[in-house]
Amino acid sequence: MKILLHENSLNIRGTSTAIYDYAFFLKQIYNYNCYITYNANNADNNSSIITKFKSQFEVVPHNNFADVENIILSNNIDLLYIIKSGVNDGIVSKHIKTCVH
Repeated sequence: MKILLHENSLNIRGTSTAIYDYAFFLKQIYNYNCYITYNANNADNNSSIITKFKSQFEVVPHNNFADVENIILSNNIDLLYIIKSGVNDGIVSKHIKTCVH
């Protein structure tokens, strides 16, 4: 199974830590292929954290959420997982199941 995990920015905060841990154990325990995507334009991105993610996963930055659909299609992703706040912003994939945390 291929899972794309989305984060608004890759940084030292808890959501990025959770995304890393989820992807790491999905890979270790279930042997899933995990891809990480994040907004490349977000000022909160941290280069050392991005390097950490790249050491374990395929990391694909995007400029806007429309790019995520292209990442899904070009990599034959099976599931999109997004961590975000409780506000329903309507951001989900049009092509595959989206799990929102």
